[in-house]
Amino acid sequence: MERRVTRSDTKEVEKARNNTDGMKEDTETRGGRQEHSGSDTRRSLELAIRELIRDAGEDRKQAAEDRKRMEALIQYLIKPSEPPKPPEAPNSPEAANDSRTIAEILERIVERLNPKPPKSSQSPESSNVTIKPSEIYEFKPTSRQDERSARIFIERIQDAKATYQDHIPKLAMALPRCLFNEVAHTWFSALSEADKYDIRTSPDIWINLIKRDFMGTAAQLRYTAGKETFNWDQDRTPAEYVDEKVAKLRVARMTAEEDIVTRVYKGLEPRELRVSMTPYKGGGLRAFSEMLREIQDDHRHIHKTTSRTKESRYSSRN
Repeated sequence: MERRVTRSDTKEVEKARNNTDGMKEDTETRGGRQEHSGSDTRRSLELAIRELIRDAGEDRKQAAEDRKRMEALIQYLIKPSEPPKPPEAPNSPEAANDSRTIAEILERIVERLNPKPPKSSQSPESSNVTIKPSEIYEFKPTSRQDERSARIFIERIQDAKATYQDHIPKLAMALPRCLFNEVAHTWFSALSEADKYDIRTSPDIWINLIKRDFMGTAAQLRYTAGKETFNWDQDRTPAEYVDEKVAKLRVARMTAEEDIVTRVYKGLEPRELRVSMTPYKGGGLRAFSEMLREIQDDHRHIHKTTSRTKESRYSSRN
């Protein structure tokens, strides 16, 4: 793609050249006192242009022709008293190519002499993002064995990572303000200096430390999840049981859906409910959960009816 140099850019290059000439004249009038400085400036300009020659030769795949034309430009810039003679007639296609090449190189020299500052990777709006603790979670564990609060806190940190993926350091700095009771503050104060240093920069380290100190090992977490079962005497639905058990299994680093569904299925204590779900235990978790939600109300009604019948029989015997 052809590039054109603007009039103002050409003036900048001409100014740079004149500055070089001025140094040369100043050196001569002062008897060579600043000869070294002027020579260094001209040498720097020449090196910059020669570097552009190398780049242009690689880009345009016409290194030989471009080099000849740009060497002439160097001579014009470094030794303006000896302007280059055009190799072709002014109106020839070759002369037009020379003009375009020189204009292109002039523009690149202007860019080299006046580099633009790098653009900020973040907009002013994004740099002013404020993360409030209330947007994450108020961590209020009842004890160091409060696995449920720890699990929810971990889930909220993971959600916040997705929401503020361009502001991870700010997220890490906001997490200490999510500690809302004495148990949480005592835990934080007891952390080693190395742990405190690490959690200032990484939400993932927060997650690892919370798992370590509030939830135990993976084996312990799986054991706790295994004790999670469902029966109709509980104040929750079968679907709520599934959500709770799946969350515990995932925190215990269990990822295979087939294993998760099998463990959820085995935790269904009502025989009729478990029999109804048998055809779905070999499928995916989503299909299993959806079917359980569809039939749970009917099975709850069956359970209540059966319970009333049993109570009536017991009362009649007495």
